[in-house]
Amino acid sequence: MKTLFKAIYSFLTHRLFLLLLIVFILFYILVMRLFELQIVEGEELAKAFELSVVREVSIEGHRGNIYDRNGYPLAENIISYTVFLNDSIEVSDKNQMIHELIGVIKNNGDTIVDEFPLRQTEDGFEIIGTEKQVLNFKKNVFNLRYTTLLSEEQVAMEPFEIYQFLRDQRFEIDASKYTTAETLDILSVRYAQYIKRYSKYQPEVIATNVSQKTLAILEERNDVFPGVSIVETPYRVYNDAPYFAHIIGYTRKIDSERLEILKPLGYNAEDTIGVIGIEKEMESYLRGYDGAQKVEVNNLGKTMLVLDNIDPIMGNDVYLTIDRDLQINTYNILERQLAEIIVDRMLMRLPNTREQRYILLKDIYDSIFRYELIDPRLIDPVNSDGQTRIHNLMITTKDQMSSYVINEIKSNTLPQNYSKYGTVYTYFLENLRTEGILDKDYKYDENYVAFKKGQISFQTLIIAFFKAEYMVLPEVMKDAGEEEVVNYIIKFIEEDSVIRYDFTKYIYMYLLDKEAFSYYDLTFMIIDLGLVSASEEDMVNLKNRRLAPIEFMKQKILNIEITPHQLALDPSSGAVVISDVDTGEVLALVSYPSYDNSRLVNNFDNNYYAKLLSDPTSPLYPRATYAKSVPGSTFKMITAIAALEEGVIRPTDRVLDRGVLQRFSLQQAVGSILKTVEPMVP
Repeated sequence: MKTLFKAIYSFLTHRLFLLLLIVFILFYILVMRLFELQIVEGEELAKAFELSVVREVSIEGHRGNIYDRNGYPLAENIISYTVFLNDSIEVSDKNQMIHELIGVIKNNGDTIVDEFPLRQTEDGFEIIGTEKQVLNFKKNVFNLRYTTLLSEEQVAMEPFEIYQFLRDQRFEIDASKYTTAETLDILSVRYAQYIKRYSKYQPEVIATNVSQKTLAILEERNDVFPGVSIVETPYRVYNDAPYFAHIIGYTRKIDSERLEILKPLGYNAEDTIGVIGIEKEMESYLRGYDGAQKVEVNNLGKTMLVLDNIDPIMGNDVYLTIDRDLQINTYNILERQLAEIIVDRMLMRLPNTREQRYILLKDIYDSIFRYELIDPRLIDPVNSDGQTRIHNLMITTKDQMSSYVINEIKSNTLPQNYSKYGTVYTYFLENLRTEGILDKDYKYDENYVAFKKGQISFQTLIIAFFKAEYMVLPEVMKDAGEEEVVNYIIKFIEEDSVIRYDFTKYIYMYLLDKEAFSYYDLTFMIIDLGLVSASEEDMVNLKNRRLAPIEFMKQKILNIEITPHQLALDPSSGAVVISDVDTGEVLALVSYPSYDNSRLVNNFDNNYYAKLLSDPTSPLYPRATYAKSVPGSTFKMITAIAALEEGVIRPTDRVLDRGVLQRFSLQQAVGSILKTVEPMVP
């Protein structure tokens, strides 16, 4: 018995036992503490947990305001709420989180900041911008320092291929989860973050000037949207925008090229600068200087404590000599004057002289359809008898013309009636070009010229293009023969080109040119679709044929219900400069047509900008300051005196006016037209 007790005592007093006992006690304490932290107090501790990080946040300095001569604000700042997203906060599914964030913003009537140049149109994808801007975009997409480092393949990549690369490889967006429009929204945010990937502490602007409803939802759901913060920021507002757009210009986030130039002056990648107009020319004067805050943020990116603060400095205000009321009235007078000229030139038929200065009623409707003042897709075959006749004639003509041309292509015969159907062939070829299947230089090929002359068939033309490497076919057809290529093109025309909206629009344009529609039907159609209004008296007179469609249209143009800008006929543009004869101050500087610069500031509207670039009236062009035209009567004496004083002309010289005088000496400009004459004897 003593031996047993002795053994037990020896075991209990052994150093290893004591060590194990201590380890066991410590392990027990650890387990119990972990149980308490994770199970008992887990929820409360999770809510209270905060990972504090100190960051320096820039506070944008307010830009100076721009006033007219009487102190009316033409450009000013208002305080708005801006949604930021901090990319340094990791989330399990970033694409899904961004998708949900965009959904909250859009569902409450707000818009996201979208300066992503890749766009989807009815004809596919396009990259908006100049050739240089497109190359810069591709440089960023492929993470290159200079555009010269782009490979030939990268330079030649089509917009849709860029879209696929960004979606599938760069940002790994699941195409099966989102529509194309939703994917583009996600890409706009991911691309903006990608550009700033080396400075993730700088949050990205997602939306500006959001509503109180959006603000409340995002504040409530900050756990769902980690890294999202809402900050009060200045929001640039342009009052009476279209009247002053060419004078004021607009601001935009600084691009990489301007940043390289302005970086020594203290600009950074987040700064906003003037792009054109007073905003650009007075940039250094209008510019506000940013302040800064040192803040402590938690693990969700939410600011918990402001540690230090440097107030921003507002820019200087600019006062113009322009008189707001005079500017607006002058713009409206110019627009009405252009409308009166158009109405004065309007006829139903050209006179025997065949002068080109006249405008036919069919030209008016051509503009209405060409520039989509109405949407032809809204023409309802069951809405009215007139719309039914218009729609049915379009469908019949579309089926007849497409069937004829496709049958002619399939039968591999020479074009029998190119004068009538040649434009359909041209449409099909242009459709192949816009889809990237056919090279843009195909029109210079001798085979295309031969086809237009009726010397070769369409199939022969396609084979010639294929052999001359004018065609870019899908990868699956890289080993295809001539017959397979022809069948592929025919299938593409039947299943793609013919069913496109552009082809429907083309048929409408064709029928309008042939004056196949009743002008009364067209008149009732534009009234039904809301393009113009009509009084009860007008409706009765139109129905009873007591009011001619051309007279009704003249009324609408004179009332500016349809503007010269919308019609894009000659004349559709003009300029007026009014100055104070005593001081020389410019009181009005009008360029017509103009644009809405408020859509290009804060949240740059790429779609609107693309529309402006393609507008045949060139609304972005400041005609009052850039157009080359004869000076008004007020300045003729000044011009003559200056020319005499500088010795450019002599009192005995005569000049034949040719409209535009180039910036050379008068002798160089007019050559032999300049003649010396004897002074008149009184």
